[in-house]
Amino acid sequence: MPSRFSFPVWVGLGLACTALVLEANPVPQPTGFELTYKIKAYGIAVGEMQISLTETDDADIYIYKNRTRALGLAKAFRSGVMSETSRFRVTPAGLVPIQYDLDDSTDDPDDDTHIAFDWNAGVADSLYEGEQRDIEIDPGTLDRMSADLAVILDLRAGNGPERYQMVHRNALRVYEFEYLGEEEVKTPAGRFSTVKYRRQRPGSKRSGIIWFSPALCYHVVQVESRKNDKRTSIAKLQAHSIEPGCAPEQQEQQTHTKIQVLGKVTPV
Repeated sequence: MPSRFSFPVWVGLGLACTALVLEANPVPQPTGFELTYKIKAYGIAVGEMQISLTETDDADIYIYKNRTRALGLAKAFRSGVMSETSRFRVTPAGLVPIQYDLDDSTDDPDDDTHIAFDWNAGVADSLYEGEQRDIEIDPGTLDRMSADLAVILDLRAGNGPERYQMVHRNALRVYEFEYLGEEEVKTPAGRFSTVKYRRQRPGSKRSGIIWFSPALCYHVVQVESRKNDKRTSIAKLQAHSIEPGCAPEQQEQQTHTKIQVLGKVTPV
């Protein structure tokens, strides 16, 4: 990404999926949803992010989208809507990415990213900042959008996040998760009991603190971006619409909350 303004969104943190572990519970089938977050940097609102998951007409293939628009003073740096899309297949072993695209919303096409996964050849054709690379991939490798969802599905399956691999910025990167305990979090969408994790690439000064809510099928209700363990941005859940089906014990509370906040969802 060029050295210009970019959103400190949690999707960019690159959560990951099918873990680098030998044994894990089967990954559950995802359910459709739409989530809206407000992003603040140093206490100032800088963006609104809307994330959605839809199933295609093709069996077990889904499209995961993120649309982020600037708010307030941030519009001076990025007036358009930045969009990310991941197309992937769901298998019992986990998510299998097919294609990833990032439209940076600027006039320069070199700012965009495109990744095509060729699993027969074991290669990801990656285009980033105008440079194309063929990256050798192993089963379980993801893009950064499908990776976000995969961690959530792993939590739903009872597989605690540990170490994960993804294609990002023309390279393979490994990220590690550290369990930090349970915590109650208050957001504009309500108050939630959560499980809290730190996500960090080994040796990096940057990290993310992520709060997942079991009552919302382990979707993220809050995330902080940190540098040298100091917070640089925070995103809080504003509204959510989640299709039932993630777990019987969660559906009643989830449906009740959905009725309360569904009217808050704002298209971007």
